[in-house]
Amino acid sequence: MSAHVWAACRLYGVISLLLLCSLGVLAQASETDAPTKTIRLLTIGNSFAVNISAYLPQITQAGGYKLVLCGANIGSCSLEKHWKLAELHEANPTDANGMPYAIRKNLCGLKEALQLEPWDYVSIQQYSMLSEDVSTYRPYARNLYDYIRKYAPRAEVLMFETWPYRNDDPKFHDGKQSAASMYRALSSAYRTIASELGVRMLPVGDAFALAANDPSFTYAPDTAFDFTQAKYPALPDQTHSLHAGWSWAKDQKTGEYALRMDGHHANQAGQYLGGLIFFARLTGQSVVGNTFIPKGMSAQDARALQTIADRAVGQRVIEEAK
Repeated sequence: MSAHVWAACRLYGVISLLLLCSLGVLAQASETDAPTKTIRLLTIGNSFAVNISAYLPQITQAGGYKLVLCGANIGSCSLEKHWKLAELHEANPTDANGMPYAIRKNLCGLKEALQLEPWDYVSIQQYSMLSEDVSTYRPYARNLYDYIRKYAPRAEVLMFETWPYRNDDPKFHDGKQSAASMYRALSSAYRTIASELGVRMLPVGDAFALAANDPSFTYAPDTAFDFTQAKYPALPDQTHSLHAGWSWAKDQKTGEYALRMDGHHANQAGQYLGGLIFFARLTGQSVVGNTFIPKGMSAQDARALQTIADRAVGQRVIEEAK
């Protein structure tokens, strides 16, 4: 791997972990009747782990808990890459290439991240581009599981099931796949590996699949929008979407705007849904009635997402998405 790629990975690790740790600190901000129960969570993943953690601190606090949250996350990082970084660090603890994770302003290896706190939970996930292929999880998920058990023995390891891309993502333009087929494949892969490891799931992908069949969040592309004539700031109708979707990006050199598509990452509704899933799984509590609602989200939509999260955590939903 080139020095530039390593530098980018390390920089992303610094930014993502500092972001997650700062979010955890916000969740611990004391009030007069501050919660006394604490959840310590370390995510080992990529931008999806950062993305889905956006509202977890606030949801957790509203549920009566403190949250200590940090992330050993690298953009586009697979299970294989995380494991190889751990191996590199074990072989040469002083090699900077094996220390891409930022821990309270210091770069470190996965070993140190696991030893930072007496973690209650450590989540692992696959890179979304590889999530449908169960062969890409082996043997790396098992290796990481054993590594976590070695250096964070009190933590429960959880499999964070990621979600399918939006149905108008370029991945599906050839018609050979769809959001539904992607979900079925990735859900099967995650469940297979979770069963092999004997771990519980964080069923975020299940929740997205359920939402796709809920009238409040059934997204359909805006076929009336003319992309060839579009001018900033006009956007297609993206009502009911759980993904970031279309937005305008400004070229820093020319100052011109261009449409860009992100059918991968979650938007506010998707982030909220994912945070609800994490909280429900980590605490065993229903999230219906959680008092935290993101700014700009209607109480009706929040309630619908809470109900979907409860269903996803409480049952197997792969059949419902067919």
